[in-house]
Amino acid sequence: MASRRIALAIVLVSLFPIVARGQSSKEVIGLPFEYCVVGAPLTATRTLDYEPAPNSPDPVRMHRDGTLYRDSEGRTRTELKYPDQPQPLSVFIQDCVAGVWYRWSVGDTVAVRGKMKHVGHTYDTAAAPKLDDGKDTVVIEGVPTHHFYRTLKETEGKIEQFVERWYAPSLDLNLVHVFYTANVGKTTGRIFNLHMVEPDLTLFQVPTGMTIKDDPIPPAKFQ
Repeated sequence: MASRRIALAIVLVSLFPIVARGQSSKEVIGLPFEYCVVGAPLTATRTLDYEPAPNSPDPVRMHRDGTLYRDSEGRTRTELKYPDQPQPLSVFIQDCVAGVWYRWSVGDTVAVRGKMKHVGHTYDTAAAPKLDDGKDTVVIEGVPTHHFYRTLKETEGKIEQFVERWYAPSLDLNLVHVFYTANVGKTTGRIFNLHMVEPDLTLFQVPTGMTIKDDPIPPAKFQ
């Protein structure tokens, strides 16, 4: 059970869109609840690779795929897939315009709905800083990114935990994100097949025929 819990936490932190606040000293790695980005529609493939450390409590290597959709109004749809499964295992939708989110898994007939704490846009990519070519600028998937590194835990000169990321201000998105913990392992999340196109609006709607059930409990966040 411990192994499954660790793997699940890694999936949630790494595959869901990560809240990235540029050069803010407070590093918050969270699910995409209550956070909207406008003016930067996209579709992309997200991959997750977990490499266990020797004697890790979760010694099994893991690879996962997911898909992210985002429209110009800030709506997002995240799909998680597991190996050998043609359909996504779970779907999460955040509708910034309506102020609600939905989630369900493959085979469900009921979609859970919850209210966002606020309705509105919190990051407009039109106001994002422009990155000039330089030693701190790395182009990934055709998009300029800034590289950030932060040591989270160090004991007697030995780094035990760190976060490294390549952040694109024009998308407000980490295109590469690395999380390392000594004696546990390293998790690397990447964005591939990035296309700045407007997704079909139906992707952000609950499929016809599904029952919607309200959930008053707000989603958890990781920090």
